[in-house]
Amino acid sequence: MRIRAMVCCLIVLIVLSGLTAVSASPPFPLTADEREEEFEFLYTLVAENYPFLSVKERVSGRSWLDRREEFRRLLLKSESAQEHFLAVSQVVGALGNAHTHVVSPEGAQAQPVSPAFETRYQSGSYWISWVHPELRHRLPLLSEVVAVGGVPVDTYVLEHNRPGQLLWDWQRSQAYAWAVPYPATENIDLSLRVAGQERDVTVPRVLSQVDEREHPNLETAVLVPNAAAYLRVRSFSQDHYETDVAEIDAFLREISEYQYLVIDIRGNPGGTTAYWRRLLVEPLIDRSVYVTHYVAARDGALARRYLRERLNAGYYMLQIGRQADERWSRQAPELLTEAYGEPVLFPMIAHPRGHGSFEGQVILLVDDQVYSAAEAMAAFAKASGWALLVGTQTGGDGIGMDPVNVSLPHSGLVVRMSVLLGLDSEGWANEERPTQPDIRVDYAVEDLAVLDYVDGTQPWDAMLRAVVDLIEQDAVPTPRRVGPSFLEWLSEVGTQYMLLDAYGLPRWLPPDEPLPGLGPWQVAHVAVVGHDRTHAAWAEDLATAMLGDVGDWVSLDDIRMLERQLNLYGAHRTVSVALRAASLKDFTAVRAGQAGCGAVEILIHVLEGHPLVLSPPKATARLVDDLLAGEFSVKAANIGGHLVNVGGVWGFGPSVRREASLEFPFVGPSAARLAAEVRRLETDEFAGRRTTLTLQQRRMLSAEWMLQLQQGWVHHIPDSDAAGRSALVGTASFVREAEAANAANGGGWQTRLTAGARYLLDEGLILPLVAGALSYSLPAAEKTWLIARGEVGWSARRTRSEFYWGPGLPVFSSSPTYSRAFATGELELRHRLSEWWSVSGYGQWMASSASESGSWGVGAELRLTAPLGLEAYVRGGRQLYSDESAVMFGLRSGL
Repeated sequence: MRIRAMVCCLIVLIVLSGLTAVSASPPFPLTADEREEEFEFLYTLVAENYPFLSVKERVSGRSWLDRREEFRRLLLKSESAQEHFLAVSQVVGALGNAHTHVVSPEGAQAQPVSPAFETRYQSGSYWISWVHPELRHRLPLLSEVVAVGGVPVDTYVLEHNRPGQLLWDWQRSQAYAWAVPYPATENIDLSLRVAGQERDVTVPRVLSQVDEREHPNLETAVLVPNAAAYLRVRSFSQDHYETDVAEIDAFLREISEYQYLVIDIRGNPGGTTAYWRRLLVEPLIDRSVYVTHYVAARDGALARRYLRERLNAGYYMLQIGRQADERWSRQAPELLTEAYGEPVLFPMIAHPRGHGSFEGQVILLVDDQVYSAAEAMAAFAKASGWALLVGTQTGGDGIGMDPVNVSLPHSGLVVRMSVLLGLDSEGWANEERPTQPDIRVDYAVEDLAVLDYVDGTQPWDAMLRAVVDLIEQDAVPTPRRVGPSFLEWLSEVGTQYMLLDAYGLPRWLPPDEPLPGLGPWQVAHVAVVGHDRTHAAWAEDLATAMLGDVGDWVSLDDIRMLERQLNLYGAHRTVSVALRAASLKDFTAVRAGQAGCGAVEILIHVLEGHPLVLSPPKATARLVDDLLAGEFSVKAANIGGHLVNVGGVWGFGPSVRREASLEFPFVGPSAARLAAEVRRLETDEFAGRRTTLTLQQRRMLSAEWMLQLQQGWVHHIPDSDAAGRSALVGTASFVREAEAANAANGGGWQTRLTAGARYLLDEGLILPLVAGALSYSLPAAEKTWLIARGEVGWSARRTRSEFYWGPGLPVFSSSPTYSRAFATGELELRHRLSEWWSVSGYGQWMASSASESGSWGVGAELRLTAPLGLEAYVRGGRQLYSDESAVMFGLRSGL
């Protein structure tokens, strides 16, 4: 039953994290052409993006790609939604990875498909480890399975590996699966070996609906009084996080004086890495622990885009050069081919948290059912020396990031697929060679039937007995501790985008998710998650101020307004606000779109950056902008966890710019920025220094409109003998920005409308009453876009009077009142030649009521978009405001 429980848990996590499960059966009948197209799409998707093709071929001795015609015939003969689902599942399941399978749509298959018994691999053979009570008279427990349907069991496993994971037994040099993948829709013919005698048994189609062994997620005990404690964790699911945190913390405090802590994660299918990192590792360390792993993706468009978008600028910063590392040729030779991109550094980092008073040694119990996030913990513990690993090899596929969900073009079935090849510090593919224990201890065969540890009634298994023997004999070896180096610390600074802390994400309904109903919803609770350094109270107080108290009703616009206001502070890389149904009943009401029904929790997810630097994308854009402007800028964000940012700019070019800034939460609630700047200016009207002090305040008025107030003081000191001039500056602007959700097609529209006023003490009142801009991009053809931009505005200036006293008579002068209307327009046709190169032709026009004729320009541009957002361009033609043609070369930041 443990296998089924693990698979069910994985499926639950998949559905909750992706939120992409199909809500109805695929439309049938599909035509032959549609099934053919669906197969070609699926085959190409796997051939170009699946990372484990070579790994699985080495493990099983069979090539998935060579079975093309077999899989094609299987899909073409499906005549119903049920048959098509099973056919696609069989094709995808043959890839042999538990993270890669078809998300089951509602109605596409029958009720639970678990057979009435389980068969577990152990010591080179397969043994019946659990039997439904109705069949125990027919299937003796711990019988050895010799053949299935007349096919030797090892061969049967290789040919019917769906949808489980195919592993390699490094002790016995043979492929195996966690459990035999029996069909659940027909009778099963078995050949058994019982007490040395072989017998044939036909198992009728009896399905097990309920796991009769129900256990809590946590189990604690004392193995050796006052010396060794025991903690078992069955799952790292987010569902257990909030309920387990207090119990684990209390237990760790209780055993803080113990010499040993045994953490048992055997059979743990994973969940979220934040569970073990925050609840199990960080409370037990007194210094930061660093581990260096790697990830690589195939060169297919999907895999390459996924890795780049997840790592942002880090994709280019952390590539390590595959040709220079001999490990790849030994452990993962496929990385040396053009089918894969460059391996990328993938660090795992844990910082001390909580009491940290446990000074003893941690022993981690593992087996081959430790998978996904649980495998990540095992790999972290082994590479860092944080814990001593005892047991068997793990299940693998724990180094990397979430799989992707891809919808098939005609049936709509969703294929969930791993796209990253995770590599340990030695260069081994984690899917091929999972984490190996420091001390190997196999289960005894009889242990398979009594894997209920430390419950007071069942005997301990062989692994646990071996650990206790080592403790009582004082023979527990100490693993090698790996301390942080300067390079590892530098790696942490540059890769904080990986520390997502998003332990709540799988259950979230993002604000942009197309929900059947758009609210309103009743607020049941407000919570801040995913934050390390930030004080949670600020966000909860802000949510209360903007949304109301518990019991009030909120709309989708209210949620988006809160999210945008939080991001105005600029103290984090991003803050996202999401909804989570407060109960299953509320979830049903929310998903059914019942107006005014369903209570929700407001989840504020804080994705934090390192307090000393900007996030990698913003840091890259800032670096490029600094180089082009001849400046150097720094920023320290979220000081003390109170959303306070400080920054500075030092110009080393002609501008001689010096700036210091302070950003902080302001009354309202709003975000404020206080800045002082000294800059040298050389313009046609003024040459000298300018000193500026400004206070800017920003506040969201609605989901789209923002109010921006800016007050300041400006002082000019000219190079000439003339006296300096000061002015008070004030602006009030309403800004509206909206963008169509059409990015998938490369098109969309964006508008910006600003209305404001500015007062200059010595120059009078300037009123830019209205200014608007509109841009629209339309995919004219593949890789081609038509982009239109325009802006209109009107400004006025009242009479300015000045009185001078000097030699001779007093002088009085004045300037007349004027008003000016203006309009600009631009039309561009852009074509992308390749991933980096693009070419465009454009036309520009501008007219003003203050001029007799308009200005216009036409030209062409060739653009190279380099990594890290840097663009190099050459453009030529008749330029705006010029009567002559020109050719220009330049650099600019594209981020």
